[in-house]
Amino acid sequence: MVLFYIGFLRRQLALYLEKTLGAPPEQIILITTMASAIPFSFLNYLIQDRTARLLYSLIIGFILQYSIYGINTLHTVFGTIASYLFVYYLGRKVSPFYLLVASLIHLSYLNIYRMIINFGGWMIDDVSTIHMIMVAKYSSFAFSYSDGDKDPETIKSKHHKELRIEKMPSFLEYSSYIYFYPTCIVGPFIEYMDFINFIDQKGCYSNLKNKLNYIFSQGFQKLFIAIMFIVFFSVFGGVYPMTPVSTPEFREIYPKWWMRIIYMYVCGPVARSKYYIAWTLTYSSLIFSGMAYGETVSKDKIIPNVEKGSYGSLIYNEFGMDPRLKMIYWNMSIHIWLKYNVYTRVLASERFKDNRAMASFITYAFSSVWHGFYPSYYISFLMYFLFEQDAGFLHKLGFYEYVEKHKFMWPFVILKTSFFNDIIGSIFYCLEVGSTKQILINYYGLPVNAIVGFYIITLLYNLAFKKKKKKANIEGEKGKEKEIKKKNE
Repeated sequence: MVLFYIGFLRRQLALYLEKTLGAPPEQIILITTMASAIPFSFLNYLIQDRTARLLYSLIIGFILQYSIYGINTLHTVFGTIASYLFVYYLGRKVSPFYLLVASLIHLSYLNIYRMIINFGGWMIDDVSTIHMIMVAKYSSFAFSYSDGDKDPETIKSKHHKELRIEKMPSFLEYSSYIYFYPTCIVGPFIEYMDFINFIDQKGCYSNLKNKLNYIFSQGFQKLFIAIMFIVFFSVFGGVYPMTPVSTPEFREIYPKWWMRIIYMYVCGPVARSKYYIAWTLTYSSLIFSGMAYGETVSKDKIIPNVEKGSYGSLIYNEFGMDPRLKMIYWNMSIHIWLKYNVYTRVLASERFKDNRAMASFITYAFSSVWHGFYPSYYISFLMYFLFEQDAGFLHKLGFYEYVEKHKFMWPFVILKTSFFNDIIGSIFYCLEVGSTKQILINYYGLPVNAIVGFYIITLLYNLAFKKKKKKANIEGEKGKEKEIKKKNE
């Protein structure tokens, strides 16, 4: 009854704001619910009892999630119970990989169902949105629990070593982590051990009340940014949408090639601003709660930060030169999950040991399935992979070091990287193969041809470099053998 009443109030508020502001009710519901987590973050400081803090996280998170996804929240309930039992009964060695696969299958079902009933659309109660973060939490927890049984000295990654879970937590601890209220709608992703240290008020989380000036100043900064992006998208969202770039009419509206390029430079940031709104709102709530707080030590000086759950760098997303750093700073909390739970684990496996290109390819392929099954996702993620590999090749050649020293080149490199990034982003955004084809027609296929063509050069260079290195190694071995023979003689 209580949950039904909450859903009723949500709909009434959305209808009222729709009449008052003229905004779509779905957007109003999402933004107001994400913002409502902020006051709950403030209230968190009044609760000191450990069990009460766990219950507070679980109950508030579930209520907020239900107010968005309604009855579909049962999917997250099922996933939470099933994943806990999965790890509890299968243990440390078996569960991580299989749990990742099982939770991904559940997410895939939700993505396929969405495509069938509303292809290309978005519904407020589409639970696949939050289930993506659930998959990240389920799998990260299982891998950290698996690491808990290993000798810390055998674990190469500092990240894995610090976040090991040595003892199986109670279901209350686990479910409180899954439903933690600042992360229960669209994320961000956080690690279990960071959360449990926050609940226990250990380490950097001890005496958080003495650090409120820094925490609140950072939280209000991110909240201010969120408000600015809400205003920005309200003004420009309907004026410069990205969808026209995938239509034949786009060439008629903007007949000159340079006009179409300028439009891409404008519509790209406008499209990204929707993501910035969600990320900055939820991130500000995470900061206000104290959960994002951390400390680093440099030259015996403690430097505070709020990096846990960070969405990345807005400045680098829009004005960065290196495609690899753009990938890192775009939704950084998910980048961290993919890096430490897919990329580094593939890299450490016997089959792909130290094969960075293959580990990167598998990570991009996994991420594309994690996002869904629209054909354009696979095209765009393949292009991102090639774009990143091209950037790695340019690093080998010393290109970016050269650009750093010659500042007059910065604007040209920034414009080049941004344009290619926006083209790939527009392919992701427009969903269909037909739309992807039209985007390439509208831009003469130049960005994709340039990325693929340069990647072929990268492959040829790497093959030649490997042969040269192999030849040098063989000659070196022969030289050593000759020296040994001379000594023996």
